[in-house]
Amino acid sequence: MHRIDSTRRIRASALESFAGHECAGTIPPEVCELCFSDLVQPVDAKASSAGSVRLTLRCPECHHVRVGECSWEEAREFGRHFAKGKAELRGYYDKLADENFRDELDCLVLALHTDLIGPDDFRPYRYSG
Repeated sequence: MHRIDSTRRIRASALESFAGHECAGTIPPEVCELCFSDLVQPVDAKASSAGSVRLTLRCPECHHVRVGECSWEEAREFGRHFAKGKAELRGYYDKLADENFRDELDCLVLALHTDLIGPDDFRPYRYSG
């Protein structure tokens, strides 16, 4: 069994994924075997003639690279897990970008109302030196 550093914050989804495999001594592809992060990303995948898939995986948190064989179903499950995480990250990005745009728009409106922006602000910059 792996020792978990108590200072490391482990995501609940990673623990859920790891819980079912702990007794078997295997760690699912979506969980890093060093830091237990659930942000593991695929680097390469190659199908073998034996019906398995050779995955090269990289953890973006500790930079650990892992290469291993898994079944087609495990590879598909990892792909679904990765796509779900990617969609979740995209949703957070869109929300943050929207919030930032609204904040910038509020600042512009406030600056216009308080006469902090004038025609000179839109003049092309010319270096005079």
